[in-house]
Order: sequence, then structure tokens, then C-alpha cells
Amino acid sequence: IVYKYNVSEKEFRGETVSFGGDFSSTSSHHANTVTQKYPVGREVSVYHDPVDLGNSVLEPGVTWKSYIIYGIGLVFLAVGLLVFIGPLCFIIFGTFIVAGAVTGAIGRNRSDNDPREMPFRNPTIDRSSAPPKNDTTDDGFDIT
Repeated sequence: IVYKYNVSEKEFRGETVSFGGDFSSTSSHHANTVTQKYPVGREVSVYHDPVDLGNSVLEPGVTWKSYIIYGIGLVFLAVGLLVFIGPLCFIIFGTFIVAGAVTGAIGRNRSDNDPREMPFRNPTIDRSSAPPKNDTTDDGFDIT
């Protein structure tokens, strides 16, 4: 769409139909819709910038198409955050898993013996063979 308009007896030429509406596509649907709305020879109202008279538009205002660039930016931001946060989560959870495995393995070494077989917990063990109380040898058990 190309249109001409006059301001203060000076002729200008414009091509902008709406803000955010200048896009390219392989589909001719949008072009057909706009050309049917503004046929050749039809008189239309042209809105122009009072400071820059050559800056004009046929349909003033903001449309949803004006926000497409922001939507694309948000998609890139979301993908970037996922790329950054995803591995970070794997590192954090992996650290917890490794720490749990290590502490579990250490704890397992201490509790390999069944607690029911330990002399201080099993009341059925014959304590007559226990060393005397004044014996200073370490039997490996700490009783608190």
C-alpha cells in the first residue's frame, strides 16, 4: 500500500498501514486483506507526526503484532534460562546424590554387623566372659 497525503499544501508519500504490521510472509492472505480494505483511489484519513510530517500511518495505535518482537525475546530468555538452570539443577541434585551415597557407604561400614549380635545390645550373651571393669584394653565399643 502506497498513499499520498497533503499537509500545509505540501505533498507526502507514505507506506505504513499500521504499527507492527510491516512483515513479510509467503502467504498472500494478509496482503489481500489490506488491499481490499484500501482499494486504489479510495480517500482515507492519514495520521502523521506533527513534528516529522513525513512519518505517517493509516491505522494508528498499538496492535498485538507490535508485541511479537517482545514475545520472541521472551522465548529466547526462557530458553537461555533453561540452558543455564537445567545443568545447575543437575549439579545441585548430583551433589546431593553423591553426598548421600558417600555418607551412606561410610555409615554402612559402621553398621555392617547386625546390632542384635553386639554384646552390649543382646541380653542373651553370656557376660561371664566379659573382661573385668578395670581392664584398660580397647574392645572397640564406646558406650555412652
